[in-house]
Amino acid sequence: MKRSTTLAAFMLSLLPLTTLTGCGGSGGADAKGGPGTPTSSASPSPTRTASPTQQVQQPILTSSDAAGYLVSKPHSGYGLAASQKDLTVDKSACLPAGYAMNSLPVGSPQASLTRIAAKKQPDGILIHITLSAYAHGQEQAAMNVLAAAARSCADGFTAKGPGGKNPYKTVRSEPSPAGGDEALAFAAGFDDAYGHTQTVRTEAFRFGDLVVTYFAIDSQAFLQRTTGNAKIPPAVVKAQNAKPA
Repeated sequence: MKRSTTLAAFMLSLLPLTTLTGCGGSGGADAKGGPGTPTSSASPSPTRTASPTQQVQQPILTSSDAAGYLVSKPHSGYGLAASQKDLTVDKSACLPAGYAMNSLPVGSPQASLTRIAAKKQPDGILIHITLSAYAHGQEQAAMNVLAAAARSCADGFTAKGPGGKNPYKTVRSEPSPAGGDEALAFAAGFDDAYGHTQTVRTEAFRFGDLVVTYFAIDSQAFLQRTTGNAKIPPAVVKAQNAKPA
């Protein structure tokens, strides 16, 4: 695979995560506040004028929104699981974190949609963006359980699905980024197939009844068999967060 081309980066963004981790089955923005609890502006959720499907389709990021990035739909076989019911964890409190790190919505949304962003000039960082629309009140519950999972799962957990399994060694809350009505962030670490520690990051923002979740992984570190430390590009967050705001 030639990582020097834009096409290669785009194709890499469609690889299952388990291909990178070797755990297959058969086969940020300026910080504010402290870690562990989502920051909140206490803004009330606006009256909904669009359907849940429209809420996630209309503001989803496209390649024309973020200069220097290509945005694609995930491959149908991407990740450990295609739905919440197919993903399990060995520690129930960690399930929301497992969802967020596998491009699945947290809680019980009425609609959700995922895209993957990668630089046109490849740097290996893949950013998974999931938009989820909730019935009023459920969006705050989703943020709360995700924050609780980040606090409760410091010793790690294992997520499993039809696509394989991924053992996270550690999970740690990070300072909440600025933006939205609420925001939170956390990092997780796991060892790849060659014994190198890969650090991945998640950020979540609430805009009224809509939650935007970002998950970043360094695919180039896997391919080069080196330690990875993925960070969510502020430019992608700024472009996506400007759409529902």
